[in-house]
Amino acid sequence: MVKRVGHEKPLPAEYVFADYMAPGTPLPDERLQAEVTRIRSELATGRFPDLLDATRAPTPRRFWYNLVGAPARTAFRFSTVKAPCPS
Repeated sequence: MVKRVGHEKPLPAEYVFADYMAPGTPLPDERLQAEVTRIRSELATGRFPDLLDATRAPTPRRFWYNLVGAPARTAFRFSTVKAPCPS
């Protein structure tokens, strides 16, 4: 059993790679590479940048914004189900 820090939720490896790997890092599988590329662009749009900034930006600067934005971010859900790969 894997223990997670705080409120960290288990994510598929593709999301971890997309978030933490340097862009352009080669992966051994073309489908994995395509999925990481797709997720990386997804993380740069919509509500993801706000969520990531809320958890990573310096706290003193973000305190009030995080306080009033917490209810919306708490309700934010996204699917980690892989989209079908084109043949």
